[in-house]
Amino acid sequence: MTEAKPDLNSYITRVQKANSAKDVLSVLDEFRPLPWSDDERARMAKAYVRILERVGAPAVENKEHVEEEADNGPVWYEKM
Repeated sequence: MTEAKPDLNSYITRVQKANSAKDVLSVLDEFRPLPWSDDERARMAKAYVRILERVGAPAVENKEHVEEEADNGPVWYEKM
């Protein structure tokens, strides 16, 4: 049984309608684990970067914690 391919445009539309960085990242958390091609991931990346520029990137509250996690391996957006 084949699984239906998710609709990229629906995810891009959801990101474009986001009003905060938190909303954008929430959509990306759903988007990331799905089976996308490199081209589809690149299209989503262009869309969400534009929106994050508009709404503002999320503030890093605890920089030491983020740096510690980065030392433990790549984070999810580096895998996209």
